[in-house]
Amino acid sequence: MTLLAVLQATVFNHFHLLGLATPVITPLFLLLLPLNEGRTTTLLRAFALGILTDYIGGTPGLNSAALVATAMVRPALLTLFVPREHEDDFVPSYRTMGVRKHISLMIAVVLVHHTLYFALESMNYFTRATLLLSLGLSIAVSIVVMMAVDTMRDRKKLRES
Repeated sequence: MTLLAVLQATVFNHFHLLGLATPVITPLFLLLLPLNEGRTTTLLRAFALGILTDYIGGTPGLNSAALVATAMVRPALLTLFVPREHEDDFVPSYRTMGVRKHISLMIAVVLVHHTLYFALESMNYFTRATLLLSLGLSIAVSIVVMMAVDTMRDRKKLRES
């Protein structure tokens, strides 16, 4: 969790593709939590990651608000994509869900998070077109980066097994 906050605040917050797209990978944390984790625990962990990222990156409340709101809708998103017959300690991944469903879940989580994140940050944009372009490009870049990180994490787990 701490590594994700540090990476987001020190590396990804300073990366602006075409001056518009900024990858925000903190929603990946919500995808890595097991399904049997309680709602309160999930919300507290999302808040802790968000506030840590905000503190390091100097964005008071922006990440924590978007992560907590996304954590609130996480159970509804999981019911759409996770198979009904799953173990209690089920953790969404490419191996457990399949590539298509896992990517669909990742897109849904990123779409919710980034919409909230950029809506809160929208006072920095001069036009709606710039806001929408930045939102779309950031969603695309974030998903690519999150897929790469998640794939590396899965490969490391496979080697350890």
